[in-house]
Formats: sequence, C-alpha cells, structure tokens
Amino acid sequence: MNAELLQYRNEVVAIQGSRFGYDVAEDAFQQVVERICRTSAPVAVMPRAWLLHATKMQIFTIFRGETRRRNREKEYSECNVGACGPEDFSAVASAMKLLPKKDRVILKLMFYRGLSQIEIANMFGVNQSSISRSIQKSVGAIRRKIHISDSL
Repeated sequence: MNAELLQYRNEVVAIQGSRFGYDVAEDAFQQVVERICRTSAPVAVMPRAWLLHATKMQIFTIFRGETRRRNREKEYSECNVGACGPEDFSAVASAMKLLPKKDRVILKLMFYRGLSQIEIANMFGVNQSSISRSIQKSVGAIRRKIHISDSL
C-alpha cells in the first residue's frame, strides 16, 4: 500500500506546494501517509484525488495550529504582567498546590507550555471536553481561593 501511495507523492506535493508552500505540503503528505499506515485504512478508489484532498485538509490543520499558537503568543505578550505584584503570583501558586496533581499538570501544560486542549487530551488518553471541564473547575477553584484570601 505504501508504494501505491508514494507513487503520487511528487505530483501531490507539487500541486499543493504551489498553493501552500512545498515544505508544508511535504510535511502534510507525510502525515497523511503515516496515518494511513497506522490505521491500515483501505486506499480509495481514486487514490490521487483522495491524496490531494487529504493533504489539503492536513495543510489546513497545520495552518490552524500555527495560527492558534501565534494568537496565543500574541495574547500572552500583550498581557500586562507587571501590573501584578509578587503576592498575586504566590497566591496563585499556593492555590495551585491545593489542586489534585492531574489538574496541576493540565494547567501547567495549557498555560506554561502552550499546548491545546486536544494535545493535552491525547497525552492523557481522554477526550477534549473532559480536559476543558477540568480546566474550568481548576481555574474556578483558584479564583475562589484567591478571592477568599483577598477578603481576609
């Protein structure tokens, strides 16, 4: 099956590369072929057309991920961290220590390493919605803890 797919490699990369860039097209084609080999999916009746479409969809996935990362970096760079005092950071750190280890790890992966919820979900072997609920619950607990300590 690999040889059957690879015979279309140059053509698919040339067509998609002229639209989106050759490096991105090559990476996307490799990811599509790896996914097919991993899942042992049957090859379509028209493999050339299917590979063109699957590679284009993978390119869009790559671009979406890069756009999300750029937006996240821009958002974090615009954040005025200087407005917060050291006591604010220590309050968050002490509130995080009260969370279960799994929730602390999820928050660190999300906010310190910049991983998406889907990437974290894949690491834990759960679905994205459970990661989202965990983040909401953890951030809510931290906010409540800080609010309680502020009112004392």
